[in-house]
Amino acid sequence: MATPKRRRSEQEDVTTPANDNENVNNSPASERALRIPELLEMILLQLPMKDLLLAQRVSKRWQHSIQSSINLRRALFVDPVACSPVSYLDWRLDDKDCYRHKKLNLGEHLRGPDRNDKPKIYPTHWGKTSDDAGKYNVFVNPLLAKLYPVLAADGLYWSETLEDLPAAAQHEEASWKKMYITQPPVNCMTMERDSAVDDSTDADWTIKQLQYTEGLDMDDVWIWLTHRAQTVWIEGRHLWKEYTGSRDLSRVEQRGGR
Repeated sequence: MATPKRRRSEQEDVTTPANDNENVNNSPASERALRIPELLEMILLQLPMKDLLLAQRVSKRWQHSIQSSINLRRALFVDPVACSPVSYLDWRLDDKDCYRHKKLNLGEHLRGPDRNDKPKIYPTHWGKTSDDAGKYNVFVNPLLAKLYPVLAADGLYWSETLEDLPAAAQHEEASWKKMYITQPPVNCMTMERDSAVDDSTDADWTIKQLQYTEGLDMDDVWIWLTHRAQTVWIEGRHLWKEYTGSRDLSRVEQRGGR
């Protein structure tokens, strides 16, 4: 005859803090370490960006830890680093009227209407003032750069780019939309569009200045790009650095500039 199962008492069904602590203490040391938020953050910060993004699927506790950590959110390019946004600065484009013209008359722009004024030259760079060249390192979002060629080191945008995007990247609620394209974020950059229709020697470019106080995320850029049929590129993209991990975020601002 089968032995009847013993019913658990109400006292046995209650999980007390003491019992919970006992279970934690009996778990492996590695598991106990991952229960300490500060240690978990330090470990997660060592992950490549894609792995860090996917780590949110491990458990709700990990998801909460990542989404509530300012350092991890910065490593995912969803929160800005402590440095305020930078802009693309080009001495040739300092005249605001230049951005409203389809063709650049560099001679008049640089030397004035009478072409006698001496232009002021400073290095083209990403910064906040004309004299802070070399002060900031701008790191491109590696996940976005793989998806969107316009952000790649030698990348351009053209209308066919949309056809090559995976369906997940085009989803209305896609997570990439709120990711900054760089760290630190850029709040002003110049997009150039090749609109030449013949072999004319004139500089036939349309310049668009994208400006957002809080910094540009991919949604801001993509909304503008998707209405363009011509080839488009980002001025100064060659000055961005490739992001290799969270340690790069401590190198955004260089002491003393260059």
